[in-house]
Amino acid sequence: MAIRFRIADTARGSMELLRHRTRWYAVILMTIILFVFLTILYVTKILIDVPLQPEFVVYRGEADEEVEQTQPKQRDILGGRALVAPPVTPVITAATDFAHPSFSMDANMEAPTMTTDGIDALSGSDLGDGMGEGSEHGGMGGKKVDSAFVGCFWDLKRTADGKESDYGKSKGVDLLLAFGSDFYNGGWDCGKLAKFMQAKMQLYNTCFFMPNCKDEEAVHAYDHTGKQGLKKGSWLVVYRAKVKAPVSGTFRFVGAADTVMGVRFDGHNVLACGLHNLRNATAYEWRRDAEGKKKRLLVQYEGTEAWNENLGGFEVGDPVTVEAGKWYEMQVMISEFGGGEFGFCLLVDEQGTEKRTTKDGKPLFQLFRTDFSAPTTESAYEAILDENKSGDIPLIKEIPYDPDSRVWVAKPVDVSVKMK
Repeated sequence: MAIRFRIADTARGSMELLRHRTRWYAVILMTIILFVFLTILYVTKILIDVPLQPEFVVYRGEADEEVEQTQPKQRDILGGRALVAPPVTPVITAATDFAHPSFSMDANMEAPTMTTDGIDALSGSDLGDGMGEGSEHGGMGGKKVDSAFVGCFWDLKRTADGKESDYGKSKGVDLLLAFGSDFYNGGWDCGKLAKFMQAKMQLYNTCFFMPNCKDEEAVHAYDHTGKQGLKKGSWLVVYRAKVKAPVSGTFRFVGAADTVMGVRFDGHNVLACGLHNLRNATAYEWRRDAEGKKKRLLVQYEGTEAWNENLGGFEVGDPVTVEAGKWYEMQVMISEFGGGEFGFCLLVDEQGTEKRTTKDGKPLFQLFRTDFSAPTTESAYEAILDENKSGDIPLIKEIPYDPDSRVWVAKPVDVSVKMK
């Protein structure tokens, strides 16, 4: 006789309930495990930043179709060699006899405020990112680049048809200074230069940085083969561009030049520096006036003794107020009257912000530049012909400037004139 077992209804109900609960426990457990896994994935892959490789952030201001967007690459503009390290901060090797900047004030110029951290009135910028490659040549300029000034050279000793001019016959600087002053004060009319021999090539410049050398270097830059017949001494170069300031604010151009350099910004003369005064055609006017007082605001740096003694140092120009993103026309004139020593440097003072100083308290102005240029005196002399930096020409040890100088985007504007 077969024996049958039958599960009681109460036991069957208990087993079904247990199986039902076990199934939900498994679902809940899997849900929790999945939630924990997703949470860990989200935290580790999304919320935690992965370190990125450092790269340059290029300052370009507003987009502009007329300025080519190029990959930034820091270069030595004077020798064409790529720079591995960032711009080197100029080092002042020894303290001078005075602890504060040596300034002399014009009667109509506001005196700077002296502080332990520098000079509030001569304020500079924080980090300024570069833009584009530097040109292969500094000083007088080099091959065509997009963000640059374009310059043209006129030999004042020769007429447009190659004959000797009245300025070539002059032994003094008075006639040349009078002409340069007339050009500077007369609206920078390049038509006045049409009667002189004009170099066939134009050079593009991204910064104006040429330490003390012989004036043959300028002629060599525009006529390196000698086929054009340009002669040393008594020449004039004009560079022209439209520029955009990196930020809105008030700036002053600061410069030194042998023989002279002038800057015109937005239709106004804002700087005339050098051995002579372009403003009033006065020779050696920087030294002393009739009362024995210096008339202009000058800054002297250790290492630039050749310019301190001959030029009085770097001159601070008139303030200009600009808006970021707005184009302004700008011209730079460089001229050598008598021959012999030659050199120039153009800096810019951004007012209203704290600036760096040298070890002896002198303000570090920014280098006026239109790309990622970072020239040094050493690299400049490497690019200058040996015969133009030798002899009795006193060499410049260092031209100090803020290595974090801002970049002014530029569009070249043709400055050459056709022979009439």
